[in-house]
Order: sequence, then C-alpha cells, then structure tokens
Amino acid sequence: MCSACESDEDLPSSIPAVILAYDSVEIRYQQMADLVTDLISNVSVDESIRVKPIENLLDREPIVSLDFNKPVTTRKDILNFVNYQKKIDDSVKALFSQLDNDPKWNQAPLVLDFKNRYSLLTDSVQLAKRKFNETVKSAGLELSVPLDSVKYQKQVVHQ
Repeated sequence: MCSACESDEDLPSSIPAVILAYDSVEIRYQQMADLVTDLISNVSVDESIRVKPIENLLDREPIVSLDFNKPVTTRKDILNFVNYQKKIDDSVKALFSQLDNDPKWNQAPLVLDFKNRYSLLTDSVQLAKRKFNETVKSAGLELSVPLDSVKYQKQVVHQ
C-alpha cells in the first residue's frame, strides 16, 4: 500500500477518502453493537430468551483499523471483520425471531422500537459499505466488502 509514506501528506490523494469510508462502516457497526447491547440488557431479564450467543460474539468482536502509514491491516482482516459482523447480525435475527414467537415480547413496544432502530442501522451499514466499495474502486484498490443480500424484515404491525 503506502509503506514509503512518512506522513499523511505523502499519501495518495484517494487514501484519506478510503480511510474515511471504512471508518463510516466501522462506526455503523459500532452503533449496531451498542443497540444490540441495549436490547440484550432489556430482554435478558427473561431467562427463556437466549442472549448468551450474541453476548459471546460481541465479547470476541474483532477490531480492524486502517492506517496506510503503517500498513498492518490486510484485505483478509477487513473481510474477516465484515464476515464476523454477519455472524452477529444472524444472531440478532435469531433473537428477534425468538421475541416474535414469544407472546410476552412479540408486540412489546420496547421490542418493536429496537426492531425499527435495528432495521434503520442495517440500512445505514449497507449504505456505508456501498460507499466504501465505490471509494476503494475509484482508488484502484482491491478492498471491496460483500453487501448483505437479506436483512431482518419482519413487518411491525401497530394496533
């Protein structure tokens, strides 16, 4: 990448845009993790709701930062990070499914609010990933990340 760069001023002009685009992806995932942590703290009072798998995934969540001055992050690191986020997302979908099938929770305003907020954050992650892919493509780098094809789309019905 740019192992000869000694300062930000030595970076190719497209690299700061790539870093900014990746930071946007990372920030959106952090927002999702924060929301999921809040959800878990609210529903874990019910011992019938399984939250341990998500807690374990969040505890082991990798951190990947881009620094082109000291290139230690590889494409594999970025893909592992994004794929790990997919595992978290799958676990969150399973949690929402549990809540949907539990009469105590399926129409609870708190859960409906979390579902809506999670859906909005999922959309935000997708937008950030698309922007990242466009940015790395225009920079001529092979760092694109896969986009999710399916998201949680349970219809929220208000009575």
